[in-house]
Amino acid sequence: MITGPVLKTLSAGYGKNKPLCSGRTDGSGLPFPGVPFPIKFRKWNRQTRDGGDMVILTAARLRKKATDESIENSSYKLFLTDTTTGRPLNCWECLVMEFNGKRITI
Repeated sequence: MITGPVLKTLSAGYGKNKPLCSGRTDGSGLPFPGVPFPIKFRKWNRQTRDGGDMVILTAARLRKKATDESIENSSYKLFLTDTTTGRPLNCWECLVMEFNGKRITI
């Protein structure tokens, strides 16, 4: 299990929140730009207050982060592209269960 300060190295340079992120929004400081990675996260719909389904992506890429002005609460989300389907996705950082094969515990 990964806990504490080690978490920020998993996606260093992406986003602005701790512990998963550290402050870049331009995409230039991504941990492995252009390299697909596996990720697992839970889904949550704030409008219907429904969720719990797990999304498992075997090959995802980080994409440029949106600003809070353009997308509400974007500073708490990861913006991804599923390289298998080409679909753009986003997920709440606190619902990430595994990132690049590392189990996340908050």
